Amino acid sequence: MNIAVFVKASTFHSGYGGLETQNKALCEKLAERGHNVTVFSPKKELDSDTRSLNRVNYVFVPCKFKMGMLLGFGGRLDKNNWLNKSYDAFKSYHENNKYDLVLGHSSAALGIIFKKNDLGIKVVSVAHGSIIGELKTYYKEMSSFSDYITAIPNTAFAVKNFFSRQREYVLGSDKVIAVSGAVKNALIDETFSPEEKFVVIHNGINPPPQIEKNKSGETLNLIYVGKMIKSKGVFNLINVLSDPLFVDIKLNMVGSGRNLEELKKHSNSKNLSVKVVFHGNVPPERVMPLMQNSDLFVLPTLRFEGFPMTLVEAMFAGLPIIANDMGGNSDAVVNGETGFLTDPLNLNDFKEKLLKLVSNRDLIREMSIKARKRAEKEFTTDIMADKYESVFEQVLKLQ
Repeated sequence: MNIAVFVKASTFHSGYGGLETQNKALCEKLAERGHNVTVFSPKKELDSDTRSLNRVNYVFVPCKFKMGMLLGFGGRLDKNNWLNKSYDAFKSYHENNKYDLVLGHSSAALGIIFKKNDLGIKVVSVAHGSIIGELKTYYKEMSSFSDYITAIPNTAFAVKNFFSRQREYVLGSDKVIAVSGAVKNALIDETFSPEEKFVVIHNGINPPPQIEKNKSGETLNLIYVGKMIKSKGVFNLINVLSDPLFVDIKLNMVGSGRNLEELKKHSNSKNLSVKVVFHGNVPPERVMPLMQNSDLFVLPTLRFEGFPMTLVEAMFAGLPIIANDMGGNSDAVVNGETGFLTDPLNLNDFKEKLLKLVSNRDLIREMSIKARKRAEKEFTTDIMADKYESVFEQVLKLQ
């Protein structure tokens, strides 16, 4: 197949995150299988218009990447907006080398969706979350006076997106791939779309080599990987570990964020400077070794999580997981088998499940084996690509 992929940023851009990393993994796997893949994204700060990497071609489109001039309105009227410029770029390439299908991340392919019938092209979109979920998360993160001031335009922006962009890309796509059951259900509720519009495909990674864990020593190593922000529940995690019941525990905190320094002070105030180690941001290739040298993964998030890839990475590292039952976390963690899902409104539930694990090394080993097996069965890039190809074939048969 000749596939065009639309995404709001790439791993060539600064500050890229999990979505861009996942798109890269998917595109490279599809290219490895013989598909021609071209990724279109805004140029932003990049100094080149095209690049190629691992058989994937990238086109960087000079444009204004904003929904619109005023609170998200007016984007379609601006000829330099991503909506119009992405369509122009795609049309030029499409005329010279016909694409079979367009894959868009969230609303990134909306410029194509608006004119897909004229172009004679099918569009599949990938949903990583929902507008209401993102808005709830934003409210959870508000802490300063300026946050409350900016909440007014941000809420207006979200409401506009709720009634326009989100509905437009979901309803206009021939199929929508949701990264978790939670995302699928949220979009059905928010867009009133029929269930058959959606298919759930979990993101996957290339399985890392399995290593023999170092069993020596009495200390249990916990690890958290993610943003150091209040809505991730990291302050609650520090509060839990300050309980005297948790002896011989070390917590590795990997990541950065707006509340990092405040979190360090909070940890010190609980006399946990020895027990809690802050690593800051580390290169992606160093995250897996840190996980593999740990015993448990913790995710006390209070956010609506679409499908956190840290859970998949932790499972491949053979780590049981304790995570709040939010968003797509339940798609990864099998409660009572590969870890525990806990009530986000009940911190004692998280504490009790954590205590149950740290006091039972045999249970940790049992869950570790089950976590790795589940990851190998459900969350590899090959399994992900198989399912994407199946959706593509189904959509193309609709022509």
